[in-house]
Amino acid sequence: MSRQCSGFLVLYIAAVRAFSIIFPLSNFGERLMKPKSGFIVVFSSVIVFSIWSFAYFLQASFKAVPYCYEERASYVPYALVRNDKFEATYLFIDGSISLFICLLYVILAVALVIAIFKISKRKRAFGNDKGSNPSLMIIFMAGTVFLSQFSYAALYLFNYFFLQGYEDQKVFIDLDSLALTLFLVNSAVHAFICFLMSSQYRDTVVGMICVKKIRKEITKPVDNTINSISDSLKT
Repeated sequence: MSRQCSGFLVLYIAAVRAFSIIFPLSNFGERLMKPKSGFIVVFSSVIVFSIWSFAYFLQASFKAVPYCYEERASYVPYALVRNDKFEATYLFIDGSISLFICLLYVILAVALVIAIFKISKRKRAFGNDKGSNPSLMIIFMAGTVFLSQFSYAALYLFNYFFLQGYEDQKVFIDLDSLALTLFLVNSAVHAFICFLMSSQYRDTVVGMICVKKIRKEITKPVDNTINSISDSLKT
C-alpha cells in the first residue's frame, strides 16, 4: 500500500508544480495548492490503496507445517499458501500502476523543465536571471523515480507475459527484493536530494529549525516601530 501510495503522491506533487508553472494564472492550479486539496488527495489515496492492499490479504491463507524440522519444535510453524493465478494477476495490475506512474511522472518532469527553460530565457532577455534553476533536481528526481518504479513494473509484467507455468518463475520472482530495495533507496534519499539541490527546500528546513530566531527577527522591527510611534506622541 505505502509503495503505490507514495508513488501516487509524488506524481500529484509533480502535477501541481507543473500546472502552477505552466498555467500561473489558473484558478484551478491555485485551488490545487491549498492545504485542503492536499489533505483530500492524501486521505483519498491512503483509503484507495489500503483497499487495494487489503484485497491481497483477503485471499491469503496459512497452513500449519508439522514436519518443518527433524526434531519436534516447541511451536507450530505456519506457511503462507500462495494462489499463483491470483497473485500473478494482482502483481500484474500492481506493476501496471507503477508503469503508469513512472511514465506520467517523466512526462510531467519534461513539461516542467521546458516551462522553466522558457521562463529562464525570458528572464535573461530582460536581464533578470538571479533565481536558482531547479531543472537539474527535477531531472535527477525523475530519473530515480523512473528507475525504481520501472524496475518494479518490468519485473512483474515480464513475469506475467513470459514466465507463467515455468519453473524459472520461482527464481525470477525472488528478484523482487532488488526492485523493493530501489524503492527504499529512492524514498530514503529523496529528502536529502531535495535539501542539497534546492535552495527553497533548504530555506524551508532552516525556517522550521530556527522558528524562534525568525520570530525574534520579525518582532524586532515591529517593536522598534512601536517605540518610535510612542516617542513621537510624547513629543
